[in-house]
Amino acid sequence: MAVVLICSTRSLDRELQGTVLFRSDMEREHVRTAAEAQTRLAAGRVALLCIHRQISGIENLIRALRRSPTLKQISIVVLSEDDFDPSEVEVLEAGANAILRLPPGDDFNDRVG
Repeated sequence: MAVVLICSTRSLDRELQGTVLFRSDMEREHVRTAAEAQTRLAAGRVALLCIHRQISGIENLIRALRRSPTLKQISIVVLSEDDFDPSEVEVLEAGANAILRLPPGDDFNDRVG
C-alpha cells in the first residue's frame, strides 16, 4: 500500500477527500511540522509527500530531501490555497515536483499521478 504523508498544521481531509489521495489503496499519515515530516520520511515507505505551503521551513525540508541519497526519490507536492505567488518559484527550485491549488481542480488527480 502506498503511503502519502500530509504535512499541514490543520486537517486537509475535507479538501482532499474526493481525490486520488483517498483511494482505498492509499494510506495517509499526517504530521504538523517540517521536523515531524523529516523524521517520518526517514523511517521509510513514503511514496508521496504533500506539504502545505504555509509550513515553516518548507524550502529547507525540500532541499534536505533532494540532497539525501535515500530520500531524494520521494515525490513532493506543495498544496496552496493562494493564487500564484512569485515566492513559489523558490519551492520549485528547491525540488518540489508541483504546486497544486486547494480546493482541488479538475486536473488535480492527473497532476498528482
